[in-house]
Parts: sequence; C-alpha cells; structure tokens
Amino acid sequence: MPSSCLNHALLPDNTSTTARESYNYGIKGGSIHCEVSPDSCTSAPAYVYYRWPNVQYGSNYYLRLSALNTNDQIFRLPFNEAASNMRKNGWLYSAGSWHHAMDYSRSDGGSFQIVAAAAGKVIHIGWDNWSGNTVVLSHDVGTTKDLYRTVYMHLRNGPSNDCEAAWSQTVPTLSGSTLTNFQNYLTNTGCSQNNLLRNPATAQWGTSSQTIPVTVGQSVSAGTLLGWAGSTGPGGCGCINGGLGPNTHLHIFWTHRDTDGKWYFFDPYGVYATPDCYPSAVDGAVNTCSRYPVAWKNGKPGYL
Repeated sequence: MPSSCLNHALLPDNTSTTARESYNYGIKGGSIHCEVSPDSCTSAPAYVYYRWPNVQYGSNYYLRLSALNTNDQIFRLPFNEAASNMRKNGWLYSAGSWHHAMDYSRSDGGSFQIVAAAAGKVIHIGWDNWSGNTVVLSHDVGTTKDLYRTVYMHLRNGPSNDCEAAWSQTVPTLSGSTLTNFQNYLTNTGCSQNNLLRNPATAQWGTSSQTIPVTVGQSVSAGTLLGWAGSTGPGGCGCINGGLGPNTHLHIFWTHRDTDGKWYFFDPYGVYATPDCYPSAVDGAVNTCSRYPVAWKNGKPGYL
C-alpha cells in the first residue's frame, strides 16, 4: 500500500480550530430533518450538523473509529451514467486538502441524473448558501431507523429558481473576494442581479426541465431520480478563484449515526485518501488501499 494512502481519515493535530470547525457542516433543519430519526423530530432545529470523524480529549483529537464502523453494505453509485463516462474525487482533493466527501462528474463536463444511493426517505430539500440545491436522504438498516444519511449537493432546480436563490439567499452571506468573484460569475453567466435581464447560460445553469422531482417525506427506492448534477452555490460553481466554470458535478456526503447520536462523514470505499488511492474505474473493485469497512453493496461500487 503506498504511504500516501495511509492515515488520512483525521485532520492533523496542528490544524487550526477554524479549519477544524469548517468540517462540521450545518444544513438547515426541518420538520423531519433533525438530529434524531425523522419519525422522532419534535421541532425543527436551525441546523443539523454533519461532522468530521473525530473525538476530542483535552486539546488533542483522535479518530472516532466507531463512526467509521460502516459494515452495512447497502449503497450503490448515485448515478446511472456509464462508468466509462465518469470521474471521481476522494476523501482528500490532494495531500493536506480535506474533502470529507466524494465528487462525481462526467468526463465531458455535462450534467447527469442523480439517483438515490440506497432506499430511504427524503428528509430535506433546500437551498444551501454554500452548496446550492441540497437533498438529504435517511436510510434504515433492518429494524434500525435512520442509521445512515446521504447528502446530495450542487443539484439543479431550474435556472430561474437557482439564479434567484443565488442573489437573494447566498450573495448577502458573502464578503471580500468570494463575494466579488461570485457576483462576477453570476453576471457573466447570464444571471443578472436585475431579474428582467436574466438569461442564465445553459452550461452553468441547465434547463427548465432539470429540476428536483422528489418531495420531503417521500420514500424512495435505490436508483430513484433525485435531480441533476449542477454547479449551484459558491462551493459548486468553480468560481471563487475567479473562474466561470461550468463545474458540473455531484458532491455527496456519506454519513453515519454514531453511538453518541451525532452524524459523521465516512468514505464508502474505506480508503480515506487522495484520488490516486481509489480504483481507477468508477465501478472498479476496491483495492488494497482500503483500510476501513467498505459500504458498497456486494463490496464494490456499482449499479442496481
């Protein structure tokens, strides 16, 4: 096993507090999107937090091994595109650059249908100010309710809707160069601040038919259409450094409810490393770089 594939499940101890906390990702709560099972929500919290897999003792952080104990092989790939068309990223973008998720994109940069990675219930649909249109599914395993959640980000939900949300919801939360670059991106891709002048470019914003077809509370089977890959939100547009994209892709968080009742990110490949440590093919067999449990159905990423 290459040394570059080792010991990347946890951020190093010398990482700043600000950087550490940025990996506790808050998504708006709702009537069935809360910290506990959807059937047990008593109120809608402001945010539900999905966390990097650590436990703190004093000033030191340690890997929360129980959070990575994902022995239930229930997941399939969250799309139906031919594997030869697809690319992926991993737990780290590069050495020292944490991602805590998987990115999937078409090799030609086009959009593609996003589907449920396992049977479950839709517990959240909404605009996230950083990651754009977001869908959260809750997954039961046997009689254990809500043991896993998958979080699908940067989806499209119609150009007019997404353009309006970018200006009315995201822009007021930004500042500095991030604000400037995001506004430039919006303006230069046809999403003018003046709604009378808007003509969102298809490459960045998609078509009016590319919307989210499911509803909150809906039960879905593995493979059910959830929406279309896009580049919504400053975290998805590929524009915060001045580019115009498109950066069409799915960012998916895989999360597991640990013994403390909180939600932690995990890697269904069990690899927790840089992209070169993963199978070269999107549906390739998981290789010897896997150090933790593999959560793919039949132990291999694939389709139904």
